[in-house]
Amino acid sequence: MHILNIQMNKGIFLPVLLCFLLLFSFAGAESPEKYGYITVTGLNVTLDEGIAEVHVDYIIDDSMKLLAFIFGQADLKEKVIEMLGYSDAEIKFMDAESADLIINDTEVIYGEGIYWFPPHQFQVSIPELIITTPQNSVTYSNVTGIPQGICYYQQASVNGT
Repeated sequence: MHILNIQMNKGIFLPVLLCFLLLFSFAGAESPEKYGYITVTGLNVTLDEGIAEVHVDYIIDDSMKLLAFIFGQADLKEKVIEMLGYSDAEIKFMDAESADLIINDTEVIYGEGIYWFPPHQFQVSIPELIITTPQNSVTYSNVTGIPQGICYYQQASVNGT
């Protein structure tokens, strides 16, 4: 009987620990940069050749790092895509501090080499957003989206093509 009690206690311990960690992780004060257990620290969007390469830096709550390690990154991937608001994003790289995504949301306009990246709303406030095109780079502070969209053109190569 004693062995059975130890096994049952082990079977109950993990779910109770997980519940405790989840409750603990949501107990803190929410900030505009926070989405669940992720706090965004910066976002870089590079627009080039009709695609957007997105790099997001974030901090995962300490209590959730253990769960992500134990159960994998499926929930983290889902949260990153949700908070950025790009449901069709392709994640190229992800770790406990950042993620790299590809967004195919640009359109060719006015002929070859001129692109439009449409307005977009994030589900979280971005403390520092850097948008880079072949022409320039602009930094925004504490924004929740890209309200006007961005028109940019592809640089001509050295030989003119």
